Amino acid sequence: MTGIVVAGATLFSLLNDIGACFRESHQRMDIWRRHSTTVKRIGTFEQTSWWSKDVVLKTIFGSFNNPNRALFTEIIIIFNPIIANEEIHAIIKSGVLGYIEGLLKFETALTVQCTCKCFSVLRHSPNTCKLCNWIY
Repeated sequence: MTGIVVAGATLFSLLNDIGACFRESHQRMDIWRRHSTTVKRIGTFEQTSWWSKDVVLKTIFGSFNNPNRALFTEIIIIFNPIIANEEIHAIIKSGVLGYIEGLLKFETALTVQCTCKCFSVLRHSPNTCKLCNWIY
């Protein structure tokens, strides 16, 4: 059970860090605007509410088994100009490389699918999924 909690915490920490990466810098947000094909933005979420995590998760990865209109691929693509930009500090570039690595891990993909499924159950019958309530 602890492994599930750690995987969920790792996933949401990664997503919050990615959202903050863009939000904390006008320069990185300008890169997002120039290279993005959508007006969607990556938000952050409250640590205690599963529904705010659900919104961020669906924005980046789509719904369970339905990745349409997800920003996952776009985020990876937009990180490349950030890494290539010589005006951006090496520490930021290092963080961005870590975000890419984190997003591409199999464990992340598996955790996303399990979490999307849990949140789908919670949306339809909030009192039935005790495990999801406990984990998230």
